[in-house]
Amino acid sequence: MNINTDILLETNVGDVLVGFLTIVFCAFFYRHHRLRDRRFNTVLALFILEHITFTLIYYLYSLHNIADATAYYERGLVYSIDMGYTGTSVVYLIVHILTSLLGLKFFALYWPFSLWGLMGITWLFKICISLNEGRWSRWFWLFLLPNMHYWSVAIGKDSIAFTGVVAVIYLVYYKRGFLKMAMPLILLFFIRPHILLFGLVAYFATLILSSSKGNVTRKIFLSAIVATILILAAPFLSTYIGTEDGQGLSDRLIEMESATASYYGNTGSDINLQGQNIVVKWVSFMFRPFIFEAHNITSAMASLENSIWLVLFFLVAYRFKSCLTSLKNHHSMKEFLWFAFYGFWVSSLFLSYLIYNLGLAQREKNNFFPYFMILLIIVLAKSASNKKTLHNHTSYPLKPTSL
Repeated sequence: MNINTDILLETNVGDVLVGFLTIVFCAFFYRHHRLRDRRFNTVLALFILEHITFTLIYYLYSLHNIADATAYYERGLVYSIDMGYTGTSVVYLIVHILTSLLGLKFFALYWPFSLWGLMGITWLFKICISLNEGRWSRWFWLFLLPNMHYWSVAIGKDSIAFTGVVAVIYLVYYKRGFLKMAMPLILLFFIRPHILLFGLVAYFATLILSSSKGNVTRKIFLSAIVATILILAAPFLSTYIGTEDGQGLSDRLIEMESATASYYGNTGSDINLQGQNIVVKWVSFMFRPFIFEAHNITSAMASLENSIWLVLFFLVAYRFKSCLTSLKNHHSMKEFLWFAFYGFWVSSLFLSYLIYNLGLAQREKNNFFPYFMILLIIVLAKSASNKKTLHNHTSYPLKPTSL
């Protein structure tokens, strides 16, 4: 990936226009989503500003350092249908369309991807507010932590995948907005189909294992649907991960595990976990680098945020059972809690099996971070503020229905 920096620095009238429209969009975006409580509006304004700041930081970083964004731009300029239409190739296609039809250059291309990620974060923010029945909680300040923003601003798959995951959660929670969420889901299907599959598995697992409705026959029928979906999805996923004729999925996963470890073996940010059990892999994927492993400013910031999530994980685990007890008469909320629980564990366990590079782990965690935020808000914020009563709040009438 040796693209000339001069090409990255090229600008035109379209870049200036996109910059102006971005400012206008963010102003109207804030105005549209602002709420009655000033504390919510403060968090909203700050994370919009933070998101824009990280977009500029990532852009400046990618000008002089190796970054996926430059590769997407370089290959998107010369995209052809022979390059495919799934996974990374979808980003090439998007870049090709934006550069060919609108004449956008490298700087301007950042903003469509960044604003797409911002929409996902804002949808998640509004869902969490609704979960807490419109009441303020100090836990909402967590939306200012940097990892979620940093990995959802650049040209690439990350912002698209993150917003796609939030779209799955949005549909499960509100049971409406299918047209609104259609594009995020379609893009997620073509870019990271396994992430969409994790959401479907979590949804059906909730229906089968944790739903208060339905008899044995209904649950057997749903189990058959899940099995059918997995069978139908197998060929597509096999093509996506590159299995060869006669090669089993387990063999391919072992091959990918070895290849991933080998590829990152000399980067300085890898962790040698090949052959380790899944518990060690999961803990490393979720919470490393630890503070004592930090070797520069970037890893120090990552380790600090990881330490915060480690504490929060234990808090959620400690209070999870009591939260279930407090929600025993609120079946729809309890089922949504189980949906987030399954989504978090299915996604994190699968991804932790393959990821060895700590930088890549920070990025991939955004694929299931929304599930953990839902868990956190329900278990820590909602169960605390609603200990006396769990009544409906008129400020946020879009309440979930039973799964």
